[in-house]
Amino acid sequence: MNRLKELRLEKGLTQEKLANKLGINRTTIAKIESGDRDLTLDHIQRMSAFFGVPYDYLLGKTNNRTNTIQVIDMTNSKDGVTPIQMEVLKKIDDLNVKDLEQIMDYIDFIKSKGANKK
Repeated sequence: MNRLKELRLEKGLTQEKLANKLGINRTTIAKIESGDRDLTLDHIQRMSAFFGVPYDYLLGKTNNRTNTIQVIDMTNSKDGVTPIQMEVLKKIDDLNVKDLEQIMDYIDFIKSKGANKK
């Protein structure tokens, strides 16, 4: 992953030093940078917090380095997050980025089918 290497080098860190700061093995950092390993949600969260960049920047989906807060609109539910939404969050917690992207694509597909019915 080029963004990780770019951010690491900007801070003047070796893979070993970054690994120590993040609590991740150096070999994991090396494999992520070379593209031989996917980022887990835990990696994304640690790296995003450490470098102060949004997840999308770290994943190469945007060039915006500004870390903004995403607000989830839960106004359709009286109690905020519904039980089924909590179950979904629990199930996706340890998935890698590629799996999460596939889930997002599927959600977009389902939503587009529903939009066509209206």
